[in-house]
Amino acid sequence: MPRSRLAELQRLARQASERRRTGQFLIEGAVLATEAIEAGLRLVEVWVEQDRASVAELQLAAKAEAAGAPLHPVKQGTLARIKASVTPPAVLVVAEIPAGCTPAAGVLPPEETEAHLPQPESGFTLVAVDMADPSNAGALLRCAEGAGAAEVVFAGNCVDSWSPKTVRASAGSVFRVRPKRKEDAAEHLRQELQLARQVVATAAHRGEPYDEVDFTVPSTIVIGNETHGLADPLKKYISTWARIELSGKVESLNVAMAAAVICFEARRQLKAAPVLAHPKAD
Repeated sequence: MPRSRLAELQRLARQASERRRTGQFLIEGAVLATEAIEAGLRLVEVWVEQDRASVAELQLAAKAEAAGAPLHPVKQGTLARIKASVTPPAVLVVAEIPAGCTPAAGVLPPEETEAHLPQPESGFTLVAVDMADPSNAGALLRCAEGAGAAEVVFAGNCVDSWSPKTVRASAGSVFRVRPKRKEDAAEHLRQELQLARQVVATAAHRGEPYDEVDFTVPSTIVIGNETHGLADPLKKYISTWARIELSGKVESLNVAMAAAVICFEARRQLKAAPVLAHPKAD
């Protein structure tokens, strides 16, 4: 591998700014790369250590090459130098970040960013604000997909949803959920209220019990920072507080766990809600 390309891949692994600049990110291993292909992501190139690659990894490399991604065999130990993970698989894929999922220049012009795309009219959306831990972000994306969230937004000073650790923790959900990015969390929440959506945040000691909140109306579920929760200036945009009562000496839940509790309650209510029949045409 040319030294210059190695340095570029190292920056893709370590720097969110590089991923935003290039509109690209890294996928490690055959399982995640296969899910990316099935989700319709465009692969840019594939690097494989053939001497230690498994049959599945070699098959994935061939499949990616057949789909138009150049295949680059490299010596054993090369991928470890990129340091995307502690024990890298024998296959590393460079893929394009889907349009609208990052504020990177060149992905979408400003007038066509996600702020101007149609908003979901029903069901629930999930907004992560200032989430700092990539493992939590990945778990949140798995939760969102499993519960059937209509949309996921990473707002404010959130961890990059396309970092190698977040991609791994999402177990492929990031490819299908394709979270959008909003730099201004307050403006995004204000817009949600303007759309007559219920904006719900969790709390341990305030609000209604979470299973008494009506999620059959269009709802936006907000999850804050792991340590500090929602910043005080953002709390004025919360229309409903959902209380998760805890037993024992537990003071709070991990943010991804809290999101799972609320999202699956919303899913339960939506599945149980009666379906309104469309009126017959005359």
